[in-house]
Amino acid sequence: MIQAGGQCEERLVNSMASSMTNSMDKGFVLDLTISVVSALHLGSGQADVNLDAEVVHDHCGVPYFPAKRLKGLLYESAVEVMEMADASGQVLFGLDELNTLFQHGVSGEKQLIMHNFYLPGYQQDRQGWEYLQAKYPGLINARDVLEEYTSIRYQTSIDKATHTALDHSLHNIRVVEAGCCFRGSIQVVNGDEQDRAILALACRNLQYAGGKRNRGLGRIECRFDKMDEVIRCAVKQVRKA
Repeated sequence: MIQAGGQCEERLVNSMASSMTNSMDKGFVLDLTISVVSALHLGSGQADVNLDAEVVHDHCGVPYFPAKRLKGLLYESAVEVMEMADASGQVLFGLDELNTLFQHGVSGEKQLIMHNFYLPGYQQDRQGWEYLQAKYPGLINARDVLEEYTSIRYQTSIDKATHTALDHSLHNIRVVEAGCCFRGSIQVVNGDEQDRAILALACRNLQYAGGKRNRGLGRIECRFDKMDEVIRCAVKQVRKA
């Protein structure tokens, strides 16, 4: 799910979580925090006459980190870790194990489940924004809420000959400011310690997300409880082998 769907999404998430309860005794749940280190642009693909690139946000205007995008980033990060280990003559995990975990062309009993990641206190804040927008529609709208969490960055291209700005090169994008964080969980049904280690290594290696990374945007940190301990155990097992 890329877009948040308010109460409908919340009911769906709760229903799916409830249906997986009996299966989770054979897996695990990781409570993950994504910290925004430098301004982050998670593009929505939307724009208007005043803004060239909007960020993803819910119907109230609160930004969030799409689960589908995070899952793709973690997979790419895990591939990088695997390739770096292979280059050093070590084997942390194989491509088959990685594809099974992320269900890339593989179907089976193992499932990796995650939902959109939100700002701390999102559920309560969303209800508050919904109430205010319904009661004072002429005073508060989704754009007003979005501006509480974000800012606009401007950029232009420079003419190398004249060292002045090129005509019609001014662009702007909305970004989530550094210091924010998004929280959520990753469930792995029928997962094992190897899967936990893959996710720990992928989280540690994942350092950038979103657009304009070459302009210094998108630096992030992903962490869950005891992540460093999981990584140390994984590396120790490789050294023993």
